Amino acid sequence: METYRRAARNRVAVILSVLILLTIVLNIPIGPIRAVSVTAASVVYVDPVSTGGPQFESRGLTFVVNVRLNLTAGEVMNEFDVRLNYTNSFVIVKADSVNSGGNVFASSSGTTVRSCIDAVAQISGGCESGTTPDTTGQVHVAEVILGQTISGPITAGLLFSIQFHVIGNGTSVFSFDRTNLIDPVGADPSKPNPHFNYVLKNGGVFGNIGLVAFYNANPTSSAAFLPGQQVMFDAGGSFNANNTGIAIATYSWDFGDGTTSLVTQSVASHVFVRPGTYPVSLIVSTSGSQGATSAAYVRVVVILPALGSIVLALRDSSGLALNDPVTVQLFNASISTPSVTKTSQGVVTFDQLSPGQYTLKFSGLTVESYSKVENVGAGLPTQDTIYLTLIPAPPDYGTILFFASLVIGVGLLSVFIVLRKIRSWSKAKKKRAP
Repeated sequence: METYRRAARNRVAVILSVLILLTIVLNIPIGPIRAVSVTAASVVYVDPVSTGGPQFESRGLTFVVNVRLNLTAGEVMNEFDVRLNYTNSFVIVKADSVNSGGNVFASSSGTTVRSCIDAVAQISGGCESGTTPDTTGQVHVAEVILGQTISGPITAGLLFSIQFHVIGNGTSVFSFDRTNLIDPVGADPSKPNPHFNYVLKNGGVFGNIGLVAFYNANPTSSAAFLPGQQVMFDAGGSFNANNTGIAIATYSWDFGDGTTSLVTQSVASHVFVRPGTYPVSLIVSTSGSQGATSAAYVRVVVILPALGSIVLALRDSSGLALNDPVTVQLFNASISTPSVTKTSQGVVTFDQLSPGQYTLKFSGLTVESYSKVENVGAGLPTQDTIYLTLIPAPPDYGTILFFASLVIGVGLLSVFIVLRKIRSWSKAKKKRAP
C-alpha cells in the first residue's frame, strides 16, 4: 500500500513539474482561465501618420494626407460622416481642397457627397450649422450611397484625401472630431434606425522644424478605454523634422496619473486603475552631439467606467417624436422583475448598466405594448430608435350624445312649429268656411 501511495505521489509531482515548466516556457497561467471578450472596432486613421521634414520649410509647398478606413468583418455601412481638425490653421498649414474620388463608395451608384473646408462649403450644402457647426481648422466630408451598402472586412479603404499647403514653420496635428460610420438598419426607409459602428480614431502630424513628438492611443482588450486594461501608446509617428535621418533615441511618458516612464521603444503600454480623464504627455529626444529634446505633445485619454448605457429615441409609426408619456421597463436577462422603470416622451436613457443583454418593455395609454432586446457593451452606449404603434382614440360619446340631443331637439322643435302652423291654418280655414 505504501509503495502504491509513493508511486501516486511521484506521478503527481511529475505532472506538477511539467505544468510549472510549461508555465515558465509558454507563459500559460495555472488556475481558472477566464475568457476575455474583445469587441472588434473599426478604425479611421490619417495616412501617412507623419508628414514633413526640412524639405517643407519653404512656404507654399503642398502635401496630401489621406483619411482611410479599416472596417471590421461583420460591419456594414452606407454612409460616413467624418470631420478632421488640424491645428495652427492659417499659421503653419492651410487646407486647399478635398477629394473623395475613387474611395470605398466609388463602385456604388447614387452617391451624395457634402464637403466643407474651414467653414466654407466646397459643395452646396456641405457645411454644418446648429449645435456643432463647422469652424476654421476643420475639414468635413460626408457621403451616402442610396439603396446599397458595403461590408467589412475592408483594409486601408480610402474615404477622402486633403491637400494642404505650407504657410509657416512648426507643427500641425491632425485629429478626428467625428468619425460616424453608419449602418442603415431596417428595410423600411420611412423608419430609419441607423446603427453607428464603434470607431477608433488615429490621427497624424505635420512638422517642418525641430523634433516632433506625436502618438496614437488604442485600447487592447475592448473597444473602449476601460480601467484595469492595457492601453497601447504608439509614438512611431514622432520624427526629427530637421533631419529625418536622425532617429529618436528616447521616449519620455507622463501618463497623467502619477506614473512616468522613459523608454527607447516607440510603443508603450499603461494600465489606468480608475475611470477619469488623464492628460498623457510625450517628450522625445535624440542622442549624441546632435541631441535635442522636443516640446511635449499632450492629449487627454478618457478612461470610462466598465459600464454601458442604453439611449432610446421614441417615435410613432410615422417617425414623429411621441408627445404622450410612455412607460419603459428595463429587465436584466436573469431576473423577471424590472430593475428600472422610467416614463418619458421623446428620449429615455438608462445609465450605469453592467455589460450584458437586457429586455425593454414599452407601454402606455396611447401606444400598443412592445418589447425589444438590447445588448450593452462595457463603456459603450447602445443607441436605438423605437417605433411604437399608436392606439386610435376611442369615440367621444359625450360629444356624440350632445350633437344627437341637439339634432333631436331641433327636430322636435321643428315638428312643434309645423304642428302649430297646421293648427293655425286649420282654424283659419274653418272661420272662412260659410
